[in-house]
Parts: sequence; C-alpha cells; structure tokens
Amino acid sequence: PVVVEIEVPNGNIEAGKQLLAQGPHGPIRVQVPQGATPGAKLRYQLAPKPEYRIEVPAGAAPGWVVRFEKQGGEEVKVEVPQGLQPGDTFEVAPPALMVRVPDKGKPGDAVMFSHTISGDMTNDGRGGRTEFFRAIVPEGLQPTEYFTALLPAPGRSLDGFEP
Repeated sequence: PVVVEIEVPNGNIEAGKQLLAQGPHGPIRVQVPQGATPGAKLRYQLAPKPEYRIEVPAGAAPGWVVRFEKQGGEEVKVEVPQGLQPGDTFEVAPPALMVRVPDKGKPGDAVMFSHTISGDMTNDGRGGRTEFFRAIVPEGLQPTEYFTALLPAPGRSLDGFEP
C-alpha cells in the first residue's frame, strides 16, 4: 500500500468535498473527512480492500504460513504477520494493484498498466520481469481517482486482463 499525506488548504473546506492533491503518479482526487481543518495533515492509503479476515490458528507464530481455501476451491497461502499470536486476526487483500484513472479517462475505457515482479539478479541482471495488463475503468470514477485492478494468478488470466 502507498500512503499519501495531504495538507488541508486554507479557506472554506467542507467535509465531503473533493480536493486535487499530488499523488504518487500525478494529481489525485481525495475526499475531505468530517472535522478536517485548514492546515491539518490527512493520510490516505491507496490499497485494495481486504478480501479475508484470518484468525491465527493455535500453535502458529509470526512467519508461519497459514493455508485456506477460497470459495472456488483455490488454495491461498499467507504468512502470519509479526506481532500476532494465536487467536489474533489479520486481513488479507487479493493480489491487486491500485490503478489511476488517466487525466482524460472515463468509465468503460481500457487502461494499460504494468507490474514488475522481483526476480533473481543472477539470471539476467535486470532483477525481475515486467508484466503488462489491461483493466476497464469502473462506472462512477473520474480522472485522477484510483481503482483496484485484480491480478491474475501466475499462468492464468482474468476477464478484462491480458497478461
């Protein structure tokens, strides 16, 4: 996840109003929360929404791999985060990237984006490979807003994507 910190500008700023701020890939639109005052620092996290809440099983510890099955029967493996113990819960987000709607983009447009996979520097010296995907801008979004684009599992593709 990427965290963007924004200072509320001076003037009459209403809760719920959108501000244009500098994000990691250019301007982004953010919504002013209730109680925000001029000069206050706001933090926005650009991350996919969690898909699962997992309980740390008895006998597990940080660094252990927990396995579970999704509704479709696909096995998912996640590592228990540091600082957790049996009975604690943690959230798991799907494999996804946050994609910015281009400045002139609109719902229904296809957006191309890339993802670099870390690799072994000993193979070709590049340190990974880049995969390119395409996603459709969802309804209701405006230019400079972000949306979650699910990534296909290795060796698979999802509707709306072309690996």
